Amino acid sequence: MLLARVKTVVEPALLRAVDGLPGQIRRIARYHFGREDAHGAPADAPTGKA
Repeated sequence: MLLARVKTVVEPALLRAVDGLPGQIRRIARYHFGREDAHGAPADAPTGKA
């Protein structure tokens, strides 16, 4: 599937960019991308459409 292949290329760079953001903005971005829940804990299941 095309989206799955693209995700493997794009996601690592995207996560590195998000991890470089300052504190609260990083937390919001990690939540937005499904990496953390609303309380800042790591997401326990894969999220997103792809």
